[in-house]
Amino acid sequence: MKKLIVMLILAFITLTATAQKVSYLRANHLQLGLIDPKTKKVTWEKDKQTVSILIQVEAAKITIYSNKLQIYQVLSLETSTNEMSKWYCIDSRGLYCNVYTYTVKELPSIIFIAVEFDDLIFYYETTIK
Repeated sequence: MKKLIVMLILAFITLTATAQKVSYLRANHLQLGLIDPKTKKVTWEKDKQTVSILIQVEAAKITIYSNKLQIYQVLSLETSTNEMSKWYCIDSRGLYCNVYTYTVKELPSIIFIAVEFDDLIFYYETTIK
């Protein structure tokens, strides 16, 4: 009986720890884009900015530690493949957005993160920390 209880406790701890996994990324570059609300066409800034921004990714929250703290609460996971995930989120101001993460096979150490609002997109090039 003791073995069964210990096994159940260990299983519970393992499942809880897995569900609360946190990943940290370091953004090295940032590019901003303006989205035309009518055509949905993105006009990108000409140059990427070199930055050093910590990004924390959890199951229910994405936090970007830039000059202004950006917190995105995950409302739903819209898409998930080996290369790309898309979350529907709400930020701390109550604005809805999509957050994307994706990888490119030719650049395995880089993860791209995009935060897309109706009129603006933040595009981060990150490395895993």
